[in-house]
Amino acid sequence: MKRMKRITYRGLAGLLTMCSLLLLLGTVGVYELGNISFIWFWMGFAISIAIAGGSVLLQLCH
Repeated sequence: MKRMKRITYRGLAGLLTMCSLLLLLGTVGVYELGNISFIWFWMGFAISIAIAGGSVLLQLCH
């Protein structure tokens, strides 16, 4: 049971990390194309860092 819980937490942390990376790449790409302003770029960057931090916390809590 404990092993299954650890596998689940690692899988969720991996998914959060991938979502964070895709969000960051999308934010940078849209900014480079000129479709969003500088403040929205930093908001997307902050959200991706928060998601990555959540995945780290998820890894530490198991």
